[in-house]
Amino acid sequence: MLESSNCINLDGVVSSDKYNLLIPNALVKVVNECDGKVETTRTNINGAFQVCLTMGCDFNVSVEKKATSPDLPAYLP
Repeated sequence: MLESSNCINLDGVVSSDKYNLLIPNALVKVVNECDGKVETTRTNINGAFQVCLTMGCDFNVSVEKKATSPDLPAYLP
């Protein structure tokens, strides 16, 4: 029997439109606006990530990645 969960999975992919690249190892920060709790995860080699969001709350999601190439900006948008 499946157990009920108090969260909804958010699956995402981090990419750069400007450079048409998937971004591995980017830091994904999710702030729960109900209680201020911050959850962090990193993208996998394909730029994908997954977090579990509490139902009934709003969230602020941000992504950070330091560039590893001198041709790229310090932080990708």
